[in-house]
Amino acid sequence: MQDWYIVFGITFALLLAVQVILAVKTLRRLLTPDGPLLADPDCPPAMVLLCLRGGDPFLHRTLSRLAQQDYPNYRVRIMLDSEQDEAAVCVRDAFGETFPANFEVRILQHRYDTCTYKMSAILEATQDLPPELAVLALLDGDSVLHRSWLRELASPIVRGETLVTTGNRWYIPDRATLPNLVRFWWASFALPLMYVLQFPFGGSMAVRPDIIRDERLRSRIRHAFSEDTTIGQFVNELGHRVEFQRTLVINNGEDISLRGLFNFNTRQLLAVRMQHSGWKWLGSYGLLGSAWVAYPILRGWFPFEPWIIFIFRSLLAVMFLQTFLQDWAIRRILKARGERHPWWNPWRLVLSVLGLAVVPFINTPAVFRAYLTRRINWRGVIYRLNGNPPVQVEADLWQAHAAPSATPQTPTRAAV
Repeated sequence: MQDWYIVFGITFALLLAVQVILAVKTLRRLLTPDGPLLADPDCPPAMVLLCLRGGDPFLHRTLSRLAQQDYPNYRVRIMLDSEQDEAAVCVRDAFGETFPANFEVRILQHRYDTCTYKMSAILEATQDLPPELAVLALLDGDSVLHRSWLRELASPIVRGETLVTTGNRWYIPDRATLPNLVRFWWASFALPLMYVLQFPFGGSMAVRPDIIRDERLRSRIRHAFSEDTTIGQFVNELGHRVEFQRTLVINNGEDISLRGLFNFNTRQLLAVRMQHSGWKWLGSYGLLGSAWVAYPILRGWFPFEPWIIFIFRSLLAVMFLQTFLQDWAIRRILKARGERHPWWNPWRLVLSVLGLAVVPFINTPAVFRAYLTRRINWRGVIYRLNGNPPVQVEADLWQAHAAPSATPQTPTRAAV
């Protein structure tokens, strides 16, 4: 058993060291002010692209906030999966018969069977970008924005500081449930990794238009599972860094189930594994977490040396301190822009402790699933993975609501 003691001790010591480094880097970024925002006369033309398939709980709010941006010169292009899609109903409900003058809605016509449908939508929506465009912003249907969101995304790009800007996700749940608090912990671990390993957040990011026009990137997107990691990897290979804006944290308070969280986590890991060089670090970090699962099980059968118990408890203390300092820093950002979210109370704290205990039992299987899975269902489409090409459309389970033109097509056959 002595060898096992050493393995556990080294593993927990590595996790402790990594956690301290991540905590210091992330907290420093969250507490360091961003650069100045563009003044109105300095804001060049920008476009926001929103690709929708299926309804999102906060889509009405997302659309409303999109129409209220304080950026003086922007357009919004909404790409719907089909006229019968649930999201199309939400868009019509949000604006009625009269859309804002700077909004346009398109229906996806051309699909590739070598990438996810969202990638097809992005490729189609960006094939005719206006030549004067200086910023292209991307978001998801569940991203509830603040008024200065687009200005904050655009400022570093317009100043020539970066090719890609992004924010990050955070979860302060409206309701205190165990799955919601497990996701809170998941976000607290994901946020530092995304920042340090340069994974953009597709729910809030912007790119310089010439990047999205680059045929080398478009070729990758035609075989991609996700746009954010694909763009992030491409920009890193060009020798540039993704610029994380501390004020661009997007909070999501919707409910989730443990099964839903497991599937979501798997998709996030898959996107990194398939398209980003940071996977070797993220995957290793996730596998180290398997010791977290084994420790309490083995502790009931074998006595551990006091020094191992000390390192484990130190790791717990660092995780709690890091998470609640991150939460404090992010709440300051949210409060500064007028957002109010449920504060901690005894019940939330109790569920939070239980949630931390559950996290490794969600994350570790998700890491193994991301390594091994060859098929995944995402928004009603079943994709085959890791073949040639790496992403292939197998079946559209929502095809009953899709327009006739929604038949998957190969890159050489345009839909009629």
